[in-house]
Amino acid sequence: GVLFEVTAKRSILIQTFAVKHFGGNGFNFHVFTKSGSIGSSYSDASAWTKLGQASYGTLSSTLNNPVTLPSQNLSPVMLNAGETQSFYIACVGNYFRVHEESAGTVVENSDASIAAGLNKYPYDTLFHSSTQGLGSTKYMFQGKLIYSYGVEPPSASPSDIPSVVPSISTEPTFISKAPSDVPSLSVKPTGAPIDPTAQPTISTAPTVDPYKEATIQISIPSQLVLSGFQMPTSQVKINTVLTLLADTIKARASVKLNSNQRVKSVKILSINGVPFNGSSSRRLQDSALIEYEIILEEICSTSKCDDSQAVANALYQSVTQEMRASIDDGSLTTAIVQSAQASGADADALLSAAVESGDFGEVVTTIIGLLGDFYPDWSGGGYCLNDGNEPDYMKLNPSLWVYSTRSSCCTRYYSYAYNDCMGSDAVPSGKYYPD
Repeated sequence: GVLFEVTAKRSILIQTFAVKHFGGNGFNFHVFTKSGSIGSSYSDASAWTKLGQASYGTLSSTLNNPVTLPSQNLSPVMLNAGETQSFYIACVGNYFRVHEESAGTVVENSDASIAAGLNKYPYDTLFHSSTQGLGSTKYMFQGKLIYSYGVEPPSASPSDIPSVVPSISTEPTFISKAPSDVPSLSVKPTGAPIDPTAQPTISTAPTVDPYKEATIQISIPSQLVLSGFQMPTSQVKINTVLTLLADTIKARASVKLNSNQRVKSVKILSINGVPFNGSSSRRLQDSALIEYEIILEEICSTSKCDDSQAVANALYQSVTQEMRASIDDGSLTTAIVQSAQASGADADALLSAAVESGDFGEVVTTIIGLLGDFYPDWSGGGYCLNDGNEPDYMKLNPSLWVYSTRSSCCTRYYSYAYNDCMGSDAVPSGKYYPD
């Protein structure tokens, strides 16, 4: 594996890594981290915290390369500007692309820098005692650091009753929740390279996810009965099979969705009543009851999601009808078998599988990102508004600027004109004041 250091130039939330490899079988990635520099802790497992792991039975050298480790498998790491964090990416069972660099080599963009570090070889044991790179030669992984922007802390608080628009010392230029990335240099890999680049490429500015705004989210508890297969005992193959099932269900559930709707995720919950947590190795017999959850989202047609229940019911009916039809006509079984054939030996347990039946529970509706919070309108005349158009610096620090009720916003920022701020919501206090 490879050890390296990341230094933030602004607040970032590191979510995962994309790693180049040579293809092959039996990839078991493990990711560790520690605060500060690597120092002398390169072989001391107790100094590091494990963020998570991801396993792949087979990886192609030409497809899905670099492979992005699933962010849901790793704990994110928050770095503020100027902070350094060390990372150790290891792969037991196979190896990935690492290349030599001279001491002091750094790959960077305007958000973060990656400093070349150490190499652990051979790739058969975590924190192997054999360490390369303690001299003038250093090592860098080939791939991407994937992160999103964190919240920049303000340098000062505004006055209670501002006479003009308050000045903000650090006002971000844009907001993005979608991850951007910093690929490492690709110079001379330890094996045969696949179109290496001479210089790192920097991703363009990420776009705002529309589903962060007023959105209806529904959860459909579901189950299906599969026959004609035995779940393998190999953990790698179990993960492959269940990931394939979840991806196939997700694709089928998405067939009739429009541009304002999406299947956010499909999660396998249990198999024959045994909760699945990514580490189950219980061998299943000829049939299996798979319990899973479909999470769907739809952007609201109004800022307050007034018709949320009707929209949720319609979305539920659309998706469950499509799923029932695909079970009845055998197209879901066909899709599962075709996916298994394309995935190779790790999914051979599904080659003879058939979906016998399926069922769907009662829909659970949630409204997220609702544009209902109030903020001070410094542009004049609006007092406290809840139209969702608050400036970026307020969105980045809502605990300082945004309130859940008009009354609390008016009290905080317009106490000298409380009734005007409240408008038709104002209620006489019953107290006297000098005229």
